[in-house]
Amino acid sequence: MESSSVAVVIMAWLFVALILVIIGAALRRGWARRSPTTGGVQRFAGAWHLRLTAESAAVVSRYLTGTRWWRRGGIAAGIAAGAGAGVAWSSGILSVLLAGLVGGVVGYFVGSVLAEASAHLGPVDGSRRTAELRVRTRHEYIDARMLVVVVLAPIVGTALFVSRLGGDGFDWPTPLALLLVAGCIVAALELGIRRVVRRPRPSGDVDMVAACDAIAASAAQALVSSGGCVVFWSLAWEALATTDAREPTLAIHTWVSVFAFVIAVAFWAQRNRIERPAAAEPVA
Repeated sequence: MESSSVAVVIMAWLFVALILVIIGAALRRGWARRSPTTGGVQRFAGAWHLRLTAESAAVVSRYLTGTRWWRRGGIAAGIAAGAGAGVAWSSGILSVLLAGLVGGVVGYFVGSVLAEASAHLGPVDGSRRTAELRVRTRHEYIDARMLVVVVLAPIVGTALFVSRLGGDGFDWPTPLALLLVAGCIVAALELGIRRVVRRPRPSGDVDMVAACDAIAASAAQALVSSGGCVVFWSLAWEALATTDAREPTLAIHTWVSVFAFVIAVAFWAQRNRIERPAAAEPVA
């Protein structure tokens, strides 16, 4: 038992060191390549190599202005709610800071979903809607492997939860709540991406179609990255909440928690990734 306790302490320090390294690398990358949605129309167009026209610039400007307020508001509300919950449930400053951090990420995701639900691209200025010759799918705007990984997280969490049912001293409400949070995030992510892909678009030339594709790709990436971060944070806590002091359960759940947290940070670092959307077909 003593050796097991020593191993847990060593793993905890390694875990903290790994977190600091990953967060430091993510912050450095973030300063070097800020999100194109934090700037103006020209920054967004430059990041996505768009040729702006008066019509496409108006669409991009309206989208950036509207979604930016939703995301920033979500972050602020999430930090406030998380820090408030930390103060109410714990007296430790570290717990309050962690709760505020988690609340901010959750708020960013919720704000992103609400932003996409409220965003309206067209038709504008009385123009008519036109249909593209291709059927748009989510795979054109987001890496399908990221979606698969996000869906796997609640499945792993369910397996951990079921494995502890009926065990002595199992405090099931917290793990069950974490599972429900993960499930709700996946459902909201599905609805958000479906909205992004199927959203009505204004008529226009190839440049307008390219601008709308860039908006869709940027939105889908932000949704799946922030949603994946929240889901894997939930899985990390699920693994710790469903463990016990016996081996090998303790070691397995601890390592699942470590890997889940690493994946969560990796997802968050990918939210500003720029991928070229599929080439646009002519509009009818």
